[in-house]
Amino acid sequence: MFLASIMEQPLHIADAPRFYLFLFVHAAYADFQMHSQEIRYILEKLKELFDESVDVYEEFLTLKDHYESLSDNEIDDLISANFPKHVGSETHQNVLSWLSGVIQADGVVKESELKFFAKVKAILENPISH
Repeated sequence: MFLASIMEQPLHIADAPRFYLFLFVHAAYADFQMHSQEIRYILEKLKELFDESVDVYEEFLTLKDHYESLSDNEIDDLISANFPKHVGSETHQNVLSWLSGVIQADGVVKESELKFFAKVKAILENPISH
């Protein structure tokens, strides 16, 4: 199951690739719309992160649908709860690079996307205070 029961325990994403996917979707929506170029970038990145047996398009659609059902507070809670488990010092530069790729994929970087990126970077650089 992608997410643990919301009612019984805090939001939990089972593994790092699915958490990265969640961040990619969040980055794509940072400008309040997901562009086809962003989707292509995300799917290509997922092919690198997931085992070949995983249908990355299905994973993407499942997470995207779930993401769209969450409130802003739930999204923030999910990110805060899962960052320490899935993003460490050895992976944080990769995560920043991937997120930068998502927000640049459509060829236009908006102020809201820069704010999103700065927020994620701050969390990565100082995880204790977030």
